[in-house]
Amino acid sequence: MRLHLITPENSSFQTLLTTIPLLQQDFDMLHLRLHYFSDQKLLSLVKELRNQSFPDSKLLLHDRPHLVAELGLSHVQIGFRSPRFEVVKKRYPFLKIGVSVHSLREMEQAKEADFFMLGHIYQTASKPNKQPLGEKEAEQIIETINQPVIAIGGIQPAHITPLHQIGFHGVAVMGGVLNMDKPVEALASYNRARRELNV
Repeated sequence: MRLHLITPENSSFQTLLTTIPLLQQDFDMLHLRLHYFSDQKLLSLVKELRNQSFPDSKLLLHDRPHLVAELGLSHVQIGFRSPRFEVVKKRYPFLKIGVSVHSLREMEQAKEADFFMLGHIYQTASKPNKQPLGEKEAEQIIETINQPVIAIGGIQPAHITPLHQIGFHGVAVMGGVLNMDKPVEALASYNRARRELNV
């Protein structure tokens, strides 16, 4: 069960530079979802992370395939702010493309994606007025496709086991780690849950 960390909406440049290096050994992928950063600011952040020996293999940018290509990275995540999947796939065929989706219909519209991020699975403070998919509907969706699917939305350590049993390839966590007063301890709780899977 892979663990993805996503930068929260209120992330600052300096906070990320201070916090991420403390955590980097204990997760699989960092999603830089920083739509309010300019291209130049995002490039600067990646440069500074590299200077602190953060591995490129754990870096994924949201919405900006042109920067992923410029930086020589391999993964991009696209969503409603991004160019259409077909456009990105045609222009950047060498990239691994993840697509953020909320339903089977949205998956089918990007059926050549390399992986999907499906949510929100559980109730989350970031979407208080939207009904979560829930485990049962999520299971029905991921049973129909072959690509890896990452769960997102309200995920706590106690959810790791049921999500693994459903068939999710991994989980994505945002506020549950990077918004916490003690992010190192928060991340450790997710990893304890992962170790209990023995996978």
